[in-house]
Amino acid sequence: MSQTFNTREEWLNAALALVRAQVPAIGSQRIRITCGFPSTYTRSGTLAECWPSDASKDNTWEVMISPTVALPVEVFTLVAGMALHTVPGGASRTSNSYRAACMDIGLAPADESWRTLLATDDFWSTFGDALEDLGPYPHAEVMAAQKKTQSTRMLKLTCPLCGYTLRTSAKWIAQGLPVCHDGTEFQAETTEESAE
Repeated sequence: MSQTFNTREEWLNAALALVRAQVPAIGSQRIRITCGFPSTYTRSGTLAECWPSDASKDNTWEVMISPTVALPVEVFTLVAGMALHTVPGGASRTSNSYRAACMDIGLAPADESWRTLLATDDFWSTFGDALEDLGPYPHAEVMAAQKKTQSTRMLKLTCPLCGYTLRTSAKWIAQGLPVCHDGTEFQAETTEESAE
């Protein structure tokens, strides 16, 4: 029978406890896990990140799972991969300790860089039933790529005599249109965007 969690963090902590139980090398490391954008998400699309304990003022490992991931199997795989960074000597994805810990529980690299891990059949034979017992991940995917970018509020002004252009906000146009060096008042261009 699957459990029901009210928050993402409850689910993530339960997933972390399952991984910790299978990997004694993690030991009693203090690990804080949350749903949030990794620091390099906008640049590289990173889906998970683990900060070492010495980067935290209270000496806790900090793990972030991107809110763009919502499928329990994907989230669980990310949790496992990030938890393995806490094994002694495993902070770097290039370390032998990290790679050995991954292989021990059935996580394999998608390529030589080890940036992405794939769950093998061995991983699912170890964690499949436990993941099913965790139940649904209480989260809806954040569509970060669909975030509407703010359009500019600068309006284009043009001198009808010499063609000189400048941009200013509606606030300053309300104060009065500026005058060009030739003494002609600038005219605001009306576009569909500025008319809205």
